Amino acid sequence: MIDPSAFGPLPLLADGDPAQALACREADWQQPVEALNQFRPEAVQALHAEFAAAGARLLRTNTAQATAAALAPHGLAERSEAINNSGSALARRALAQAIPAGGGFVMGTLAAPPGPGLLQRPDWQRSTVEQIIYLSDTGVDLFLLQHCTRLADALALTGLVTRASDAPLLAALLLDAAGRTADGHDAAAAGAALADAGAAALGLSCGPGPQALPACLDALLECGLPVAVLAGVHGGTAAPPYPGAPALDPAAFAAWLAPLAQRGVAILGGCCGVRPAHVRALAQALGRE
Repeated sequence: MIDPSAFGPLPLLADGDPAQALACREADWQQPVEALNQFRPEAVQALHAEFAAAGARLLRTNTAQATAAALAPHGLAERSEAINNSGSALARRALAQAIPAGGGFVMGTLAAPPGPGLLQRPDWQRSTVEQIIYLSDTGVDLFLLQHCTRLADALALTGLVTRASDAPLLAALLLDAAGRTADGHDAAAAGAALADAGAAALGLSCGPGPQALPACLDALLECGLPVAVLAGVHGGTAAPPYPGAPALDPAAFAAWLAPLAQRGVAILGGCCGVRPAHVRALAQALGRE
């Protein structure tokens, strides 16, 4: 189990999703956003640095779809190791610059393949294990499984992480407005299954939105593991990250999430649509200026 209290005062503050933010910033980029780690590293590090300066102490790597299998259609399969290594190094460098005395943690970002059933294919399993090893070898502090809409995918990825690395896993689900996974499991059942599979912490990634979130959060807290809320918002510059995503400016985002600190949440932060200004407002609301 992760002991977040060993890392500093709770809740720890996390960044927003770098992939979505970079896709908006680098609108002319035609390759996978993860390839920016290699070809425009200054843009990636600048975003990480902005999140760290805003108060984030957990930075996720820009590696969600950086397996060789995901990169292969773009002719970048052989660059998977370099893209993952760079992704970890850029986040770590931004933290070192923001906190010269040391501190902060890097989350190696993993995501389910962009299609059902792909994780059952040997090539996808193999390339996912390779990605886990690449990130683990760079010394990521933990893995973040984000945007998993299906419990089946989350369990498969959890198994791959626990077998290929000693780093702990934060398994974060993207639930719908009813608080369920796409394959029909509620938060309580999904959380219990992931805890049994070896996840060290549980989380909500992007959804389910303000109305369903409290009940889902309580269900995950009942599982006895540290819980993260990484909330997504509709920023107005891209499609909503999930149906019903709230359109919140930084002040409203902070007003929504800050009270969750009193509910025992270990990690608070953002996901799609969340920018450094949102994290700064949250940090201020929690007295972390």
